[in-house]
Amino acid sequence: MNLVCGFGYGGISSRGQAIKILCASFFLAAGLPGLIWYQHRRLMKLENLLHDLLEICDKIK
Repeated sequence: MNLVCGFGYGGISSRGQAIKILCASFFLAAGLPGLIWYQHRRLMKLENLLHDLLEICDKIK
């Protein structure tokens, strides 16, 4: 996690760095699953729309 937050292998040297790491960890843990779920739902909606469109095209033929 240190490299993600911009710190090297030297470790955490101050309370401010520790708080930054904790905040970044929290936002990744809390936000990433929601973002993945949201994108998945958008893709599923597009897939359903495409399926409906193909059914309409088949009926027209």
